[in-house]
Amino acid sequence: MISISDLTKIFGVTTRTLRYYEDFGLIESAERVNGIRYYHQEKIIKRIDEISFLKSLGYKLRDIKHILNNPLYIKPILMNIRLNLIYKKIDELKSEISDLKKALETYGWKEIMIENAFVLEEMEKEYTDLFLVKERISKKEEITKEDAIAFVNYYKKWHARVGIHLSEEHLRAITFNSKIQMKDEKVRELFIKYFE
Repeated sequence: MISISDLTKIFGVTTRTLRYYEDFGLIESAERVNGIRYYHQEKIIKRIDEISFLKSLGYKLRDIKHILNNPLYIKPILMNIRLNLIYKKIDELKSEISDLKKALETYGWKEIMIENAFVLEEMEKEYTDLFLVKERISKKEEITKEDAIAFVNYYKKWHARVGIHLSEEHLRAITFNSKIQMKDEKVRELFIKYFE
């Protein structure tokens, strides 16, 4: 026997989800022992594995119920289907990678390996700092070489904090490649002064 709380830990689901599965008829009802809900361990683990697998194929719970109750259900067939769907997704991703690499080449941009999976979220959180530095410098009547160096160095550090390490080559591309558009000409002016 296995408790409902142990099941939630194994599968990373909530007790509410397991109760819903019960009510929906996907899993057997738990037995109460001293106020704790227990399931037959081997059966329930196998059943939730099957449900998780079928959900990974994109099936809705009502379809999963029909599939699991179908005497002709053969898991290896669906595993084979899943495998082919993954191959198809890999091909799509390879094509997208190729397209993105070609697009980067048109900008004279050397690819940067970024390991931080949450880079976009972190950039959004950190953006205010960079914006405030840019605004402070932009308000000056005349931008000096020192201002430009301070801003570009901060720009590099800001990107490094979120896992994007810009080289001098990247900074040159940002500054001098006309295909790279900047919405704020003051920013371009800072980059140009940096390289003067």
